[in-house]
Amino acid sequence: MEESRGGDSKGGDFKLEIEKKIGHGGCSQVFLAKDPNTGEQFAVKKISPHWIKDEKRKEQLQREIENHLLLDHPNIVKLYGHFEEDDTVSLVCEYIDGGDLHTLLTKTPNCKFQENQAGQLVNGVCLALKYCHDQGIVHSDVKLENVLGNPFF
Repeated sequence: MEESRGGDSKGGDFKLEIEKKIGHGGCSQVFLAKDPNTGEQFAVKKISPHWIKDEKRKEQLQREIENHLLLDHPNIVKLYGHFEEDDTVSLVCEYIDGGDLHTLLTKTPNCKFQENQAGQLVNGVCLALKYCHDQGIVHSDVKLENVLGNPFF
């Protein structure tokens, strides 16, 4: 089990045990982690070192981190903190069980939701995006893979 150390958005320290890989994207891998003292679970998104070698990308990531730390909405994954370790930037986020919407949709019969389910989902995404826009933040990567959790359990 790998261990990660870092600081939270309030300047505190935390120690996490990486349990398993739970996802990946073009520039990152996501791991399920646990606080060994409390048992609380987190998602740790590790940004690939090659992606942040470019200074413009690193500045973009820093702006995204600063913006994300300001957000507080029930339909937006909470970012608790971040740290750098071995040329990798790691984001410590709220763990959302249930996977992403793309995976959920592909496991749904005929790859479609019931009308009321689709309405609930679209409403939740719209509320989150409106909140972001009200804060002056535009989400630049809205897609099924970035909508997390299973709202139908």
